[in-house]
Amino acid sequence: KQLVDTKKSKTLTYILDKISWIELLYQISENLPIVLSIASAKKIQPNFKLIYVNKNYEAMTEYSRTEIIGLNAKYLQAGKAEKETIDKMSSNLKDSKPINVSITNRSKSSRPIRNLLTFKPIYDQNEEYHYVFAMQFDSTIESTNLVKFYLCCNIFNLLPNTMICRDNE
Repeated sequence: KQLVDTKKSKTLTYILDKISWIELLYQISENLPIVLSIASAKKIQPNFKLIYVNKNYEAMTEYSRTEIIGLNAKYLQAGKAEKETIDKMSSNLKDSKPINVSITNRSKSSRPIRNLLTFKPIYDQNEEYHYVFAMQFDSTIESTNLVKFYLCCNIFNLLPNTMICRDNE
């Protein structure tokens, strides 16, 4: 029995040739029940500026995309009380290392958000650090549980570390 349906595989290859991976990710992630964001890690665009957030990110933070695209997600940080966590996140981002942390952020209305956060660095085909994918859960919401978070982290880590990027991505 054939493990890969070649017709479906060819169809997927055709779709991926016609649409960029970031557009595909947007279409897939918009309705996922997780909070997802992508920041640029390109040298020409320093400071890990947000380039994409899904609608659950908007709901959790109470900020619209138009308000925050182009900003570093530090705007959510509640202050210097968690300096050690913030320093570790900054270090891992700069060194393109994945990380799982818990940090308190603030929504637009100043509501505390206890975030379970995971980062995954993404490289281009030349092994240059291009993006950081971030997935978050608000652990102040009762329905959030650690098992669900770690399951999603494991799924998140199945994403390839390398994406073929077009020049304009």
